[in-house]
Amino acid sequence: MVRADLRVLPCTRNKEEVIKLVDKAISVIERSGLPYEVTPTCTLIRGELSQILSLAKAIHEELIKEEITFLAWELRILEFKD
Repeated sequence: MVRADLRVLPCTRNKEEVIKLVDKAISVIERSGLPYEVTPTCTLIRGELSQILSLAKAIHEELIKEEITFLAWELRILEFKD
């Protein structure tokens, strides 16, 4: 199991829409069933590496459908071994 720090940065012509887009990304995370925690700077997610990567792709595909001018996301994977 890994821990991922995900940060989604959508840009739109209407800055008020950014919050709605971030909420949409969080909704995709909720539907995944993976444990997560929203923080002020990113969302922390736990799961298998393949699940995390699939989730990042699902978020990207969902947000790219929207009227955005730019979409960036950062994904940091942390895996601890005993």
